[in-house]
Amino acid sequence: MLERVSRHAGTFDVIHFHTDGLHLPVTRRFGSVCSVTTLHGRLDIPGLEGLYQEGRIAPEKGVERAIAIAQRNSTEDRGQDR
Repeated sequence: MLERVSRHAGTFDVIHFHTDGLHLPVTRRFGSVCSVTTLHGRLDIPGLEGLYQEGRIAPEKGVERAIAIAQRNSTEDRGQDR
């Protein structure tokens, strides 16, 4: 399923994952498509911080950034300026 999402990533404004860190290697191929990750379960397990830093996840700003990028991409697709 992740590979299918990856192949069609360009057709989405934002891709929302609930797969914890499983999708992180795939999202590197998305180019300008923004992804949002909803984390489930414990977040205090040793080693997870490094995984999420490597995956460029910023939970406190992720949604706001994703929305801004999606809006910008949508505006550019329509040939309009903000």
